[in-house]
Formats: sequence, C-alpha cells, structure tokens
Amino acid sequence: MTSHTSTSLAEAQKILNQAKSENWRVPSKMIMVTPDHFRVDYAINPYMTDTNGKLQVIKRDLASAQWRDLKTKFEDLGVAVSCIEGDPSMPDMVFAANQSFVFWHNQEPNVLLSRMRSPHRRMEVPHFESWYRANNYKVHTFESSDIFFEGNGDGILDPKHRLVWGGIGPRSNQQAYREMSKRFDLPIITLPLVCADFYHLDTCFSILSPDIVAIQTRAFSQESLKIIGARFPTVIEIDYEENLHFFAANCHVINHKNVVLQKGASQFVKALTRASLSVHEVETSEYLKSGGSVFCMKMMAF
Repeated sequence: MTSHTSTSLAEAQKILNQAKSENWRVPSKMIMVTPDHFRVDYAINPYMTDTNGKLQVIKRDLASAQWRDLKTKFEDLGVAVSCIEGDPSMPDMVFAANQSFVFWHNQEPNVLLSRMRSPHRRMEVPHFESWYRANNYKVHTFESSDIFFEGNGDGILDPKHRLVWGGIGPRSNQQAYREMSKRFDLPIITLPLVCADFYHLDTCFSILSPDIVAIQTRAFSQESLKIIGARFPTVIEIDYEENLHFFAANCHVINHKNVVLQKGASQFVKALTRASLSVHEVETSEYLKSGGSVFCMKMMAF
C-alpha cells in the first residue's frame, strides 16, 4: 500500500481490514546518547524559550542525574541499553528517537536514517549511522531531496496490525511516507498534526498495548480521531495541560505493561492504573525545557 496524500478514514479502514495476523518482530533493546553536552543553544520548538522569550537554562548536574536515573529504570525493567557518546557541538543529540527509524525487513534489522528539518540537528545522524553499521543493520537513506523525516519521533510502529503511524507536521512531511511505503512495502497511516504545541507524533500519540492508545486530542483533526478510534478499542484521552506541562504522551511502555513517564500527570496515571498498566514515574524536568521527555530520550533497536 502506498499513501500519496494524508490518509482518509476510508483508506485507513482498508489498511486495517487487510492487516496481517502475525506480529512483526519488534526491537526490544535500546540506544541512548550520553547527556554530557546537553544544553539549549537555539529554539526550534515552543518549549526551548522561557516566558520572557529567553533560551532555557539547563542545570547540567541535574540533567545528568535524571538521564542516569532513566537509564537505570529502563535496565531495571529488563531492557538492555547501549550508549552512543554525545558530540560537544550537538546539544540535542541526547534525544535519540529522532535520528533514525528501525524496522525488521527481509529477515534482518533495517534502519532508515532521518533527514532532520533543522540544520542544527542534521549532523547528529552520522553518529547513529556509525552505530548501526557497526551492529550489522542494513542502512537506508532517502532518495528524494524534498523529504524531511525525524525517525521514531514521527514514525511509530504498530506491530499488531503490521503498520506504521506517521505524523505529518513541522518536522516530517508526506513525501517521506510515500517513499517509505513504496520502497519497503510498509502500510502507513498518516496523521496531520494540527497543534503547534505537539510537533512530533510522539508528543501526542502513544501505543500502550495492542489495543490501547493514549492521545492528546487537540493534536489531531476530527477525521484523524475517527481513524485512531477505528484501530484501537481503548483510547485514553490525555488532559491538555498534563500533556503540555508533563509530556504525558511522551511516555514509553515496556512489554505492554510497564509505562515509564514524567512525574506529575496525575489524571493520566489514574487512567493507566484503571487500564491495569504499571506506572513508573521518573523526573525529566531538564529535558522538558528542550521539548523532550522519556520517549524522546531513547531509540528502540534490535
């Protein structure tokens, strides 16, 4: 299936009806980037400046401690974590979800390297390419020069239905998904992002289990909300203020059971508990200043 425009409800339903019964092989390990050089040097999202319009100031020691605690939490939950050394000239490289898109194809691990929208972040990608090549991935790049795509930040695997949810917005464009679908035979449902506060799909959409998704409804059109509802029997709607201030949707779930998320989203925590999910609250306050949290700070890998 190749989607040439934003996916309609009828097109999405056709994709869902054609879903294959077996699950994809999904990545279960993790990549993180060391936080030594994390800081805010520029503003490319609404969170990177304070109420006076000045760049956020990062407390370096606190940021490092929060990163270590998050890594430890992932490891305590059974995830093997590999680390890439940060680059002193790349303060956002710590947000490891954005530089690549990992998937299983032709019986081997594949990775599609991102083409970052902001010039500030483009040179992060070769660091990830080196890691993937050293770990025997088949590495792909985009062929078209008019493409922008920010990896797992906008492209989210849905193993149950063997498809990809793709965010279209300020960072990734429709052309990226067109090429991905054509080259790799990936069924893709695209979701335009309609709220400036949520610029990546991973800031407003989180698959918690095969049948449960959490979303921030203001991020999507009415048609997109119908598409999401057609796929997931249970849709948890995250409070706007909780998502804005605590990046609740930028959580990460391990084994469809353990949800790791920024502390403070009390209503969302109650909803997760009602859904019989285990909640693990962490502190990523320094990373929120740059527009990222738990999901952004790691990349799932094989």
